Amino acid sequence: MGDFNAPDDLFTLSGDTHYSLTLRDLVFNFNLSQVVQVPTHNKGNTLDIVLTSIPEAISNVIATPITSFNTDHSAVMFQVSHLRDVSPTLLAKPVYDSSKAEWTGLVEYLLDFNFGPLLNDDNIESVWLSFKDLLLSTLHQYIPLITICSTTNYIPWLRGPLNHQLKSLRTLWRRFKANPSANLEQKLLKAEEAFATNYKNAKHKASTSLGKADLFNAYFYSVFTDCSDFDFDPAFSSSHHDQFSSICCEEDQVFQELSSLDGTKALGIDGIGPLYLKRCPVALTPLTYLFNLFLSTHSLPLDWRTHLIQPIFKSGDKCKVANYRPISLLPAISKVMEKIIHNKIAGHISEDISPVQFGFMPSRSPLKQLLSLTSVTQNAFEANDSVDCVYRDFKKAFDSVPHKKLLTDSLPASTLLFADDSKRFNKISSTIDCSLLQEKLDAALKWSDKWDLKFNLSNTSL
Repeated sequence: MGDFNAPDDLFTLSGDTHYSLTLRDLVFNFNLSQVVQVPTHNKGNTLDIVLTSIPEAISNVIATPITSFNTDHSAVMFQVSHLRDVSPTLLAKPVYDSSKAEWTGLVEYLLDFNFGPLLNDDNIESVWLSFKDLLLSTLHQYIPLITICSTTNYIPWLRGPLNHQLKSLRTLWRRFKANPSANLEQKLLKAEEAFATNYKNAKHKASTSLGKADLFNAYFYSVFTDCSDFDFDPAFSSSHHDQFSSICCEEDQVFQELSSLDGTKALGIDGIGPLYLKRCPVALTPLTYLFNLFLSTHSLPLDWRTHLIQPIFKSGDKCKVANYRPISLLPAISKVMEKIIHNKIAGHISEDISPVQFGFMPSRSPLKQLLSLTSVTQNAFEANDSVDCVYRDFKKAFDSVPHKKLLTDSLPASTLLFADDSKRFNKISSTIDCSLLQEKLDAALKWSDKWDLKFNLSNTSL
């Protein structure tokens, strides 16, 4: 702080002297803020300034004329608040270092291990916990733990996009300083204005990790459809196919799915990563007994029914929880069993899948469905007709879908999984065709109301 004798605004390009450029370079390089916003000289200039990297610690800045002796400057007074956590915070996270794992020793240990006593139990929870404890103990024994420390800036709002914006601003400033031009000057002015606005707004949105988690939890819960009053009978009806009444897993299937796991996927709540399973497919074929026990008892352990939720940004303002969607991080072992069951029933279901469904279907790409629409449109134009096409999108479909209703018959006939995007198009040759299209749309709306799935009007268009 002091008399810098620099009347130019530090955050604009109004000054072009060597001294102004040097001072401005200092401010940008060290992420400093100038907190004196009032004139400090009798000519109306702000020559006495206070530069700080923690502007929120400075308050009540005033400039008072000095009468005790002759001077052109005012006395600048301000208050400094004590801030906790004024130093960078280190977040330590222990992770397994797979690059230094003793994979050979780990596999040999599992191959020699007698799984019989461990699996000799009909209680799915105790069997699963024993199996999980075994896998976790081998992880600790053969794969070293390392601690990854990440430094978080003590300015809680200067993170993510805002920090990236600041780095881009500094880069742009260095480019302008090296080769000044009118084009770069305009870009820099816009970048400075945008950063100043975003920085000011972000200061009011900082919160603790617990506070953020509570916000996400409250929002995700609010969009979920409560169907507790829905009368759901889980009993199988006679319409179910007999060949699926007793699905079982084979060792070769378990081996195949373990080998095909993506080792880069995130951990589930059990702490057992997919890379560990992928490296030990032969040694872990005793999972076959575990899977068949779950299938025969129609039950799953608590770990498989408890998921870690990861908010994933979609679009829009990153500071609004409504612009995130929850992703469940599933245990990798549960994915193996799920894939085996999927392979057993997919062939039977695919026979009844509508040919106009392209989502979740092999060999049916977005390009093919676009080509089918293009073909219909081209034929209509050649016949001097038109095509009306309605694009429909369900509002937060995967976040709000009522699970109990989904397990009955909420899915339209001849569909696989849950397609939240669809389009309906008709060749229009007369008003009758328009009426038919409207009837289809009315039926879709009636169906969505019945099953508590609302259309997203902002993404639904004609």
